[in-house]
Amino acid sequence: MDKTLYIFRHGETFASKGGVGYGDQVFTASILDEAIPAIERMAEYLKDKETDYNVSSAIERCKQTVGIISRITKKEFVFDKRLNELHMESFRQLRTRVESFLKDVEDKIKDIKDKIEDE
Repeated sequence: MDKTLYIFRHGETFASKGGVGYGDQVFTASILDEAIPAIERMAEYLKDKETDYNVSSAIERCKQTVGIISRITKKEFVFDKRLNELHMESFRQLRTRVESFLKDVEDKIKDIKDKIEDE
């Protein structure tokens, strides 16, 4: 079965705009007001795209971004800490974390489609 994934990062923050690290704000940095129009344009693009499952990192800037997306698209998102940014993580750890996440997403989509077929 073919799958289409829409993967996007959070809206622009002081760190992404300035090319600097987040420091102690890694989990709490907010998106910039000037980032909102770009997020709204992305939401307009996604509004008519059919999706089975929408998931986001649980970091504040990601929650803010999908909040805007949800307001426009009416799509609901769940939050998964496996998508959170981690520091000092090896590539092997990252790969294991992402593979686990993708396997769970695949299982959830299958469950959703099975429920629809049973109705």
